[in-house]
Amino acid sequence: MKKTEQLDSLFAEWRSVLGPDGDRFIADGIIHEPSYLNAPSKVLFLGKEPHDKQGGGWDFREEWPKDPNWKHAQQIKRWSFGILNGFPAWEEAVSPPENTLMKVATMNVKKTGGGAASIYTDIEHH
Repeated sequence: MKKTEQLDSLFAEWRSVLGPDGDRFIADGIIHEPSYLNAPSKVLFLGKEPHDKQGGGWDFREEWPKDPNWKHAQQIKRWSFGILNGFPAWEEAVSPPENTLMKVATMNVKKTGGGAASIYTDIEHH
């Protein structure tokens, strides 16, 4: 079983435990498994919670490949490019020539959306 399939199985379980809030669950993980497995290093970015006040129910792994220009995705893309390419000059990393989002994983501790500022007790609970 692929890593993404294992994660999907875990997420299905997690959603069921959340009950009615399971519809607000925002999935994440390895953005593109073949690219991740071929990357020179395995990189995981750990976040607190997705910034989403609309109600969730979406998946980073589907959204970021379609539109890697989200503000947060742009930052992760720059950091990924630097880490995976030996920390080149900033000028090179500002607009990376490749979409390094496909080569990394990103996960949030809390799987339902929050606002611009996280509430520490919510994060601690998760």
